[in-house]
Amino acid sequence: MTIGALLPAYRELLALHVISVIVWMAGMIMLPAIYARHVATTPEVAREAGFVELERGIIKRFVNPAMYAAWGFGILLIATPGTLSCSSVVPFLLRSGS
Repeated sequence: MTIGALLPAYRELLALHVISVIVWMAGMIMLPAIYARHVATTPEVAREAGFVELERGIIKRFVNPAMYAAWGFGILLIATPGTLSCSSVVPFLLRSGS
């Protein structure tokens, strides 16, 4: 099923999808560094520094919304007519080796 009304907005959808994936991955890359600092400190210092709130904030404000946006824009890109075509892939896969 394709949605013809999405075709004029293809470039915008693609740009928003790419931006969403970049933000999603940046948040996922930041989290291990914050977790490592959290584990390396004493519980009192970690509580005062607010590591738990920082970790939750990054997940709730950046990672999860960017993940949902990336999935949503990706599904809309698949629903755009002419973007998902197997006609160019199938002959390549069916071609016999020479």
